[in-house]
Amino acid sequence: MEKRTIQQIRGASELIGETVTATVTLVAKTHRAMARQPYALLSQIPAIARPVRLVEQIQNSIMDRVYSTILSANQIASAATTVACDQLEQRATRSQEDSA
Repeated sequence: MEKRTIQQIRGASELIGETVTATVTLVAKTHRAMARQPYALLSQIPAIARPVRLVEQIQNSIMDRVYSTILSANQIASAATTVACDQLEQRATRSQEDSA
């Protein structure tokens, strides 16, 4: 594989990783804001305010873990792609040196 192709793969991977991170972060923020609305309304009812806050905390905890898992998987995929590109570049360099 040519070094230019490897560099293009590396660049595309970085772009995808950054895009996924930005998108997931925005979706998580938006999700939390949207989920907050019914809880804010329901927590104004004294008889159910306490359980509503508890349910909201549980939902927020689950959301945080889900989005954190997605971001972690994205970081792992980006790191794996970087390692693969590094190895491909090393092979390409050795191949060029052997040809010379």
